[in-house]
Amino acid sequence: MENLASGGRLGDGPALPLLSLGRSSEPRPGPRAARPIQPGDLMPKPLKPPAPATAREMPLTQTMREYLKTAYRLCNGGDSLTVTALAEAQRVAPASATAMVKKLTRLGLFTHPHYGAIRLTEEGVRQALLAVRRHRLLECFLVRVLRYGVDEVHDESHRLEPAISERFVAKMDDVLGHPRHCPHGDPIPDVNGAMEKVEKIPLTQLEEGRAAQIATIPGSKRDLLRYLIKLGIIPERPICVLRREPFGGPLHLKLGRKTVLLGPEAAEHVYVCAAEA
Repeated sequence: MENLASGGRLGDGPALPLLSLGRSSEPRPGPRAARPIQPGDLMPKPLKPPAPATAREMPLTQTMREYLKTAYRLCNGGDSLTVTALAEAQRVAPASATAMVKKLTRLGLFTHPHYGAIRLTEEGVRQALLAVRRHRLLECFLVRVLRYGVDEVHDESHRLEPAISERFVAKMDDVLGHPRHCPHGDPIPDVNGAMEKVEKIPLTQLEEGRAAQIATIPGSKRDLLRYLIKLGIIPERPICVLRREPFGGPLHLKLGRKTVLLGPEAAEHVYVCAAEA
């Protein structure tokens, strides 16, 4: 027992010292001093500006679509144009056209350097052709389903375009059997915005005696369209220029078994696909 009391162990042997159960006498490090508050700590952190919306994220208005279609027509798919030309084609003031160009540029549909020419981007071309698709499918729907006259559908389609959804466009395409051309002969872009290229020339440039097929007639010129339909000048019909009268006189045209006369002012709005020589 004496060995145990003195810090030993049972049995023979030297006594072991007792372990100290108290706290260490060495000083512990104190808490780390806090960093002084700096003036900048009290300033609100700047918010990261949101990324600009794109045409795929933001639905286009009908006015935007009209500008895109006009720009595509004036640019012929790849050339450039000016704000003045775009304003004249849209029949608006230059200031209005400038404001719309800025909006479409922010959406990534136009490129417009300061005081530079306007160009459609790749996405701008795609959106323009999708707008063309809406219009031409509506024209087909009005003629084939609702029995409108071919001379009536251009203006009526413009009035209806703002009211239809993308789902309605897809349904029209299915009901119509995916038409490739509108009632005026123009090609209809597909659902991805791709459109077939058609090699065509104005009727005024067709050589005498060369066979051709009527490709397109003007849909937006209602009075002229009625006159051409009355003469039998309609898309996909064979046509041949027999001869031209001198001094700007009319063209003698062979349409099937009949011959008709058409002045050059009207003939320049009719486009044909010439047969291979």
